[in-house]
Amino acid sequence: MLARSQRGFTLIEVAIALLLVGLALASTMVVVTTQIEARNTRETQRRMEIVKASLASFVAKNSRLPCPAVPTLTNTSANYGVEASTPGTCTSTVAAGASNVIGVVPWVTLGIESSYAADPYGHFFTYNVVKAETNRNSNTITSMRGNISVHSGTPVSLGLTGAGGLSTQNQINACSTTQGDNGCNIAAVVVIVSHDRNGAGAYQTSGVQSTLPSATTNPAEWQNAQADTKYVNPSTGYVKDVYDDIVFAITPEDLLFPLAQQGAFKTSRAVTNDRLQLVKNALLSFIVNNSSGFGSSACNAGSTPQCRYLPLPDSGLPVATGYDGVTDALATTGVILWDPSATTNAIGWPSSTNLYVRGQVPYSTLGMQQWETLDGWGSAIQYIVYQTIANTTTASGIGISTTTPASTYSVAIRLWSYGVDKTANMSVGNTYSSPSDDIVLDISPAELRGYLINSGRAIP
Repeated sequence: MLARSQRGFTLIEVAIALLLVGLALASTMVVVTTQIEARNTRETQRRMEIVKASLASFVAKNSRLPCPAVPTLTNTSANYGVEASTPGTCTSTVAAGASNVIGVVPWVTLGIESSYAADPYGHFFTYNVVKAETNRNSNTITSMRGNISVHSGTPVSLGLTGAGGLSTQNQINACSTTQGDNGCNIAAVVVIVSHDRNGAGAYQTSGVQSTLPSATTNPAEWQNAQADTKYVNPSTGYVKDVYDDIVFAITPEDLLFPLAQQGAFKTSRAVTNDRLQLVKNALLSFIVNNSSGFGSSACNAGSTPQCRYLPLPDSGLPVATGYDGVTDALATTGVILWDPSATTNAIGWPSSTNLYVRGQVPYSTLGMQQWETLDGWGSAIQYIVYQTIANTTTASGIGISTTTPASTYSVAIRLWSYGVDKTANMSVGNTYSSPSDDIVLDISPAELRGYLINSGRAIP
């Protein structure tokens, strides 16, 4: 019997088989590549969280943020990975406008491995920080303020998207539709950027910055590589091959609130309440030790006992002097006179004209440090005082007695913090807008009289 002839694969069959295998491998490679990129993204985010935790630990120990490390140094430099010198200036870093600086994460200063300062592709994270926040101390740390905006797309525009022609505004971390409004202090104080797989704009271990992205073909990444305070973290409309940056924004609250919970710092509100009390104590000490030298029916010059007086506010005038912590004379042009007549019975006083004078706390006159008269958000505490018990060099009848001011006036002194938004939310008539973050401490004439008597100071 003859053997059956052996038939092989045709070239077409082989080609089809190879095509199928290729398609299967390509599909597998797409899946594997996607998985690798997803894993790298998760790893990048994990490293950024480690940097954030290290920054919080640094703040807890040093009451300030670190400067960036100088990005152009190489691993042969002794300062490689060390924060730049001169906090508040951050020497040799990249200026990001007048208020911020850019460099790389200072891993040596933070006590972390260098790998945590870079993404899995080996590109250093960009580290942008507000310069002033690298020069805080234990007395001012709760005043930390952010100024870095994050946007959902390009072109970047400050303010939340809103009605009335505001649809072009695209800031993610804004307080309102008002451009530049950061009253709630949620603008970032630090932004860390991974330039990810393409590394466009990132600094390398060689100290050289990679080529910047194209402003026309990749405007979002181009914006993230600019030396300014605006970043883009788009939610839609971008694909991985065009945009692969990871923007990690850190607000003051992100750093300070956990530390306050742990007891490392007091909250800004608690600091404010403490400082209002400090100012109150200084004012009480002042009135105990200063007697009036002017006469009237209630306060007679040279009589025993004499009336006691309070200092007038620091009005910031004359302009050439500005706020110097020294009490200003009532006659100084421009001193703000507080007129409660606009609102009936405001804070307990009868409706009248210019019964109170308003300004900042005269810390030098009171023997205080300036920081003691700032609230927990870094703003000057407002000082409002009843005129007839405030010191002048020209008027008679000043000082507090058993009858002056009249018992119908329930407030002698008001100490007023405008809160985190740095805007007065309370009217002269004690009517608060909603929501309000103002903090007020009122001192009555009765409390002043009682304190004088308990201190052994008789008043007429």
